[in-house]
Amino acid sequence: MTVTDADFDEGSIDLGMKIKGLHLQVEYYFRYLSNFNVVGSATELSTIPNSIFDHGFYALASYEAIPFTLQLYATTSWIFDQFQRYPWEIVVGTNWYPAGTRSLRFNLQAIQVDQSPASSSFGYYIGGQTGLTISTGIDFLF
Repeated sequence: MTVTDADFDEGSIDLGMKIKGLHLQVEYYFRYLSNFNVVGSATELSTIPNSIFDHGFYALASYEAIPFTLQLYATTSWIFDQFQRYPWEIVVGTNWYPAGTRSLRFNLQAIQVDQSPASSSFGYYIGGQTGLTISTGIDFLF
């Protein structure tokens, strides 16, 4: 079966703050899909719900352990859907700025993901993955 058209409504609320090297951020988001136009067999079409609603949150905490040099962070996100899959991720990591500026950064992070609903933006994991990913990277900005 193929969905050729649907209504897609989404929204989010975001709150963040920075104070003395501490950064906290939270976001709540939701998505509502409805009015599906579907092509497929009668058997497949009978399994299509009238609408799909899912929602979730994202939270981040980071701290400049050594100002302009070492940042520690942790983040998590969870999605709650009507299919009761409840995918989530937890990330812990560090950024080291050896030049004392954001133009050079070394990063090390560990990501535990469970039933990822989508692939990550930077290729750290793929949709459907469950497991641990450890990554390191170097960024040069000029």
